[in-house]
Amino acid sequence: MKKIAYILLTAFVLTWIFCIPSLAFDEFTVQKTNTPPVIDGKLDDCYVKLHDFYDTDQFPTDSDSNKEGKGATYITWDDNNLYVYIEAYHNNYEPVNNPKVAASGSCMYLAILAGLPEAFDEDSQIQLAINLSDEGKQEYKYTASVPEKDRYDSVEDISPTKLIDYITVRDESKKITYYEIALPWNQLDRTGTYKFVEGHKFTFNYIVVMDPPIIVQYGQGLMNDIYDGGGILTLGAAPAVIVEEVEEAAEPEAAVTLPAPAPVPQTGDNSAFMVIVLAIIFASAILVTTKKIKVK
Repeated sequence: MKKIAYILLTAFVLTWIFCIPSLAFDEFTVQKTNTPPVIDGKLDDCYVKLHDFYDTDQFPTDSDSNKEGKGATYITWDDNNLYVYIEAYHNNYEPVNNPKVAASGSCMYLAILAGLPEAFDEDSQIQLAINLSDEGKQEYKYTASVPEKDRYDSVEDISPTKLIDYITVRDESKKITYYEIALPWNQLDRTGTYKFVEGHKFTFNYIVVMDPPIIVQYGQGLMNDIYDGGGILTLGAAPAVIVEEVEEAAEPEAAVTLPAPAPVPQTGDNSAFMVIVLAIIFASAILVTTKKIKVK
């Protein structure tokens, strides 16, 4: 009887180990950017790749058991914003807006804590979603996890562009959807509790709804509303700025004063002088010869 009980206990423990989601997190350092990206759905050089979908065990497969979702996530930051860029490869883009973004259709949600999970504070976390509606309108919303006083999508006279800069771009020819957000730190931490400087750690989760009902899930901050997985990201330093050395222009050399050239002999004047001298000599010779003749 004891042997059977031992076998059952062992089986239970093994089942618990392999079936209960791991509480581990990915650890990643986010490089700061010296030049913020343009929020246009195009991958700027300043982004650093976080991962491809499913290349880490922090992707639960509840809504994508065959791991069909393909894509990649990139990230960077500066003093004002956290920048997230996600590209998702899927055949059908089917947004649902009722009246805002809904997870029943193609979209992307971020779920971020300004600090670590054990220091959870509803004023220092955010869950928001973006998509491109069937009518071609850029849509967003803050979910119910954000306190209603901060749920800005319920205030229709506030333009989303005044709150966050974001865009969804769908390329049907390539079957790729691009999501890009510049999330202000002061929207993530609405009471100024944290300082988003080099070395600060925060919690990063997201989901991407692809060919519905396929949902790629990083961490469980959205689907299960618990932060027991995903990434713990550390704000890292910016790359060193390379300053090209400019050679100083050489000072002009001191002017050298050359001696004045010797005067060139006037050849025309000398020739005339020689002709005169020869004429005098010739005339003298004639006179002398004539006197000699007369003396004889």
